[in-house]
Amino acid sequence: MDAKSFGAEIRRVRRALGITQAELADRVGVSRATLIAYEQGAGLSVGVAGEIAAILGLQIQLSPLPQQEPDAPVNTDVPLLGNLRHKRFPRLQEVLQTTIGLC
Repeated sequence: MDAKSFGAEIRRVRRALGITQAELADRVGVSRATLIAYEQGAGLSVGVAGEIAAILGLQIQLSPLPQQEPDAPVNTDVPLLGNLRHKRFPRLQEVLQTTIGLC
């Protein structure tokens, strides 16, 4: 489950239990704006996710990632944000080029 789906599940269960965003935010110890961000899938740490899950009576289950085949090539096509190529980051671009050849 990705962060956006997890956030949607938080919202669904919270509503089903009749808990407002303000109430849940107070119980977690964050602002309502932060809780809104969590429900949208942004900025949620594992610790906070566990705390919210416990409050809402949810269980988080971890599962292993699918294994890559040994002969499969490693994907190095990582998109860079446009601002990393900006003149303010010439050293960063140089480091990326020399260490992993991304630029």
